Amino acid sequence: MDQRVVKTKIALIKALFELLETETIETISVTKLCKQAKVSRRTFYKHYRNIIEVFNDYKMDLSEQIRQVFSKKYTDVDILLQTFDEMLKHNYDGFKYLCNNSQHTRLLYSLNDMFYNSICELLLSDNRTGYNLEVLKFIASGINGIYIEWFRNSNEVNYDDLLDSQRRLIEVDLKLLRK
Repeated sequence: MDQRVVKTKIALIKALFELLETETIETISVTKLCKQAKVSRRTFYKHYRNIIEVFNDYKMDLSEQIRQVFSKKYTDVDILLQTFDEMLKHNYDGFKYLCNNSQHTRLLYSLNDMFYNSICELLLSDNRTGYNLEVLKFIASGINGIYIEWFRNSNEVNYDDLLDSQRRLIEVDLKLLRK
């Protein structure tokens, strides 16, 4: 992809999350987003039709990162968590903005659904029983829920303890999947 396009999309996503600190996605105008991103409206409309598409682009990037993580068929939970940790650090501001504002519940549900669908696709390619789907729904919701609570109350639990609890829970939860 052309580096100018990449730079523009990054600027718009960053600006979107900056604006989401104080507003809902429905109240952010294209003009306001473009001003925050220092991108012209014309450039915006070359890539997107509306603000939701900017968020969807961010969601698709995250989905691709998750697919890359799970496509490596990790058997070691510590390596898997290290990879999630890198994803979290790379997307820290976006997650922080979404988790700390209760007005963004719909966007968090959207990310949770994307995460769930991604891990189902990669971990249950040939064994999509109702039981296994529910186990993965539990895992996806649990991982997302723990991170949401951590962002909201990060002064109560340090990050290393968060990773340790995630590791233990994922180890147990993945054993629940039926082959």
